[in-house]
Amino acid sequence: MAQTIAKPALQETLLQQAPDIEALLSHYQLDTTAFVEKTKEAEHFTVRVPLVGAFSSGKTSLINALLGNKYFAVEVNAETSLPVELSFGDEVSFTGHGKQGVSLPYSQEQVLQQSYDAILPDGWLKARLPAEQLAHFPFLTLVDMPGWDSGIAQHSKAIDEYITRSLAYAIVVSAEEGTLRDSIRSFLGELAQRNMPALLIVTKTDKKPAEDIEAVVTKLKAEVTDLLGQPPLAVAVVSARKKQITSFTNALTSLYGKMDERFAQAILVPVTEQLRQLAVRLEQLGNADNLDAEQIRARNEELYQEAEQFRQRLALQEQQLDQDLQQGVERVLGHVRARLQSNTQNLANDLIYGSGLEGNIMTIVRLALAESVEKEFSAHIGRYLNNVASDVPQGITVSSQFNANTDGFKISDETSNTFTTTLVSMLPLMIPAVGLPLKVLGVVGAVLVDVARNFFSKTNKELEAARQQEAAESQIRSQCIPAVMNQVEAHLRQQIQQQGQSIKDKVAEETNNYLQQNQQTLQELEQQLRQGEAAFAEKRQQYLKDLTTVKQWIQLFNTKETGQ
Repeated sequence: MAQTIAKPALQETLLQQAPDIEALLSHYQLDTTAFVEKTKEAEHFTVRVPLVGAFSSGKTSLINALLGNKYFAVEVNAETSLPVELSFGDEVSFTGHGKQGVSLPYSQEQVLQQSYDAILPDGWLKARLPAEQLAHFPFLTLVDMPGWDSGIAQHSKAIDEYITRSLAYAIVVSAEEGTLRDSIRSFLGELAQRNMPALLIVTKTDKKPAEDIEAVVTKLKAEVTDLLGQPPLAVAVVSARKKQITSFTNALTSLYGKMDERFAQAILVPVTEQLRQLAVRLEQLGNADNLDAEQIRARNEELYQEAEQFRQRLALQEQQLDQDLQQGVERVLGHVRARLQSNTQNLANDLIYGSGLEGNIMTIVRLALAESVEKEFSAHIGRYLNNVASDVPQGITVSSQFNANTDGFKISDETSNTFTTTLVSMLPLMIPAVGLPLKVLGVVGAVLVDVARNFFSKTNKELEAARQQEAAESQIRSQCIPAVMNQVEAHLRQQIQQQGQSIKDKVAEETNNYLQQNQQTLQELEQQLRQGEAAFAEKRQQYLKDLTTVKQWIQLFNTKETGQ
């Protein structure tokens, strides 16, 4: 029997305090929209665990065994497969989701027949099922990803649509196969770039003797550790046919600590940030420096001048960021090109034998981007944020959305992940554009294959193979790589420009809001001081009381946020 995973430790506490927090934010004229959204998210908080594996890896059989019923077809059609998000529900419910908000109910029969035409190719299925085992994991959503053999689109979807919403990935490998496929190796490389942990699930263990299984598990664990840069969070050895899945449920239970951590990142960090904004306002209204009305007015006028000067310096910082980002683009492009060139021989073989040239190119480009984007652009953006932080007028607190610390600003995990994922997620959009030159090269490849089918003597076959290889490598170098790089460069520059502008707009909005808020607070304080000391003293006591309450909330949530 699996141990029931409890709610994140502070979820109930946050939800209990939410009405009071919202009321206090509203009372002091701070926007409550973001807080209300986070409260709703906390109320229905769930984290995802995508299961990734090749067709015939036993992934769907394992899920059916976990559910105690054959809800999903084991014999899957690659052309109609899509992600299935599984979570506990009081009754069986299947809902298909497609583009532009399309939402359709599905019957059990339709699911078994994979009748998903209305939501393909980009849709996904949400399944809520009254399975006892799922009831033990009410805050986990398992995601059955389509078989890895279904192409690069599934690779893209598994990363681009789930990396920022997932707790860990479950890598499912059949004991019969006993090793990781190249596509899974590339996928683990991308997870490693994002420091995303994984579970290792070894299936079909009833197909081999126990001593062989032990050797297979040892080998797979070593491979995953090497590629991921860290050991799997847990290793499960299962047999769906024999209903031996306890180690799988134990592996899911082991994720509890990580779930708590993800709740802190997704919910507590932004909530704490809003509370800090409120604390700053209360501290200013409390007039800790005991300034009189004239001094407050002088300080506000001084702040206005400093704000204007700050905006001029900010414009210069934005220009420098644009230059730095373009330099980063050049280095990223150089890395992608080098990656493609180092794989010329392998790509030539794909061209000759017609074995997935486009998919392999996309895999190489994705991994190259994952390796270089974070490295190149985080430093530039971090420097920009540091410079903005140092330029903000003294006494003005800028949002810790940018994670202020003793070393200055650094790009937050949320901002960094969004930035990197947006860049990498552009790749599926490149497929139609890259398709044209690849079709041309495909014709060349087909000609070479036809030549290879001709009758030659052994010597002539060896000579012809050498000629094919040389011709194919020449085509890859002279046509394929330049065509791919043209598309990568066009999309990369566009995305960098858009993301850079988005970051600049966010910084400008944040700093302007804080400057305006500080000015408004000083004006309000000045007006209150002019009403007389007695009237202000009463209000001051309320400010200090509310500030104490806010600091208690901050301490409570920050303790959990930092794991103290």
